[in-house]
Order: sequence, then structure tokens, then C-alpha cells
Amino acid sequence: MGIHPLPAPSFEEAASALGARNKMRLGRRIVAVEKIVGSVGRFKDFDWDFLPVRRSLEDRWKRVDRAFHLGVDLPPVVLYKLGGSYFVLDGNHRVSVA
Repeated sequence: MGIHPLPAPSFEEAASALGARNKMRLGRRIVAVEKIVGSVGRFKDFDWDFLPVRRSLEDRWKRVDRAFHLGVDLPPVVLYKLGGSYFVLDGNHRVSVA
């Protein structure tokens, strides 16, 4: 499990701090994992290195990791972009494994 004591950044807090209120669909894109910095709603489940912080998440993480390494075609993640950073709406475990 993750070793960084702080949870991943929260999209809600970042959007509020920047005064962001509107959403615009950008479609499918390739995003560097390094640009994914936090989560929408599940930020307390992952640390700053995007590793799970609770043992209860371990089984799901291992299943996704196994599928990834076996070459299973996983669905794309859903992200919110805020400035130059991205936050995970759906696919936290997939991002963590990546």
C-alpha cells in the first residue's frame, strides 16, 4: 500500500480554489500518467503516488494489475482536466496500476 501520508489531491478542492465551475467534454485523448494528480471523490482512497491507502482496496488493485500485465483490454479511464492536471472520475485503480 502507499507510503505517502497525504491523500491524493481532491478535484473538488482544486476546482473550488481556482473558481472552476464549467465542464466541457474534450473527447478521447492520450494523457501522460504523470499529469494525473488526483481523484474526483475518491482522493482519500489513494496517496500522492496514487497507491491505495487501505487494505480493503488491495484485492481490486491486484485484479486490475493482473489484467494489465496479461494484456487484457481495459476500458479507458474518465478524467477531468483542470489547468494542466487531470483528476480521475472513473478508473482510479487503472491509473494506480499504470
